[in-house]
Amino acid sequence: MDDELEIATWVSDMKRATAVRHYIVNRVSDNQPLARARALWVWIDLKTSTPIRIPANFIADLADNIV
Repeated sequence: MDDELEIATWVSDMKRATAVRHYIVNRVSDNQPLARARALWVWIDLKTSTPIRIPANFIADLADNIV
């Protein structure tokens, strides 16, 4: 199929080391929702595998999409 899709995404529940990212996928022709998803993001130190604060540059980049 050649359906055109619209994907909306935003961030919520931002804490020190975590944030929830939301996604909604709609078919444009009839605005029918096809999928909804939530993902828990956790920032970690790759050397120690422990949670770290969300980097300031990430917060700045996501600022327009935080609700």
